[in-house]
Amino acid sequence: MKHKTTNKIRLLMRRERTLKICANHLVVPVMKLEANAGSDRSWVYTCPADLSEGAPTKELLAIRFANSDDAKAFKAQFEAAQKANEAILAAEGKK
Repeated sequence: MKHKTTNKIRLLMRRERTLKICANHLVVPVMKLEANAGSDRSWVYTCPADLSEGAPTKELLAIRFANSDDAKAFKAQFEAAQKANEAILAAEGKK
């Protein structure tokens, strides 16, 4: 999701059946996507301030996709969002 005013990009994810928010955070440069258990269709990363439960908390998050193509597309979008947010934060002096 891209904020209409600041243009900062965040990740918002809901659980499939309940639609409960399970991840809600800015996509920042310090996050590193790593293959989860050697799988080509899942990623794991640490988020310094996830807001899905209200107050910001450091979380280890994992995301799994139906196939490796979707996982690769997610990684590309995630990394593009990191670069975009890095430029915005640098311009604000908050890098």
